[in-house]
Amino acid sequence: MDLVLLDAAINLSLPVLKLLEPSLNEGAIIVCDNAESKEYIEYVRNPHNGYLTQPFPIKGEGYDKELTLVTQVH
Repeated sequence: MDLVLLDAAINLSLPVLKLLEPSLNEGAIIVCDNAESKEYIEYVRNPHNGYLTQPFPIKGEGYDKELTLVTQVH
């Protein structure tokens, strides 16, 4: 899988990502809407988990977004 548009309930973002990890290709892009889960943010921002990420500012909606690149397959 090369692209994920992740728009889950805030508390489900990390569990959904973990379910998808075996299918993600190196270089895949993940755009997470509602990226407000502390656990999700800590997980994708820890380089040991195989991601390179940063906030993705889109004005007007009021919810955080995160743009993530898979650097290591699971």
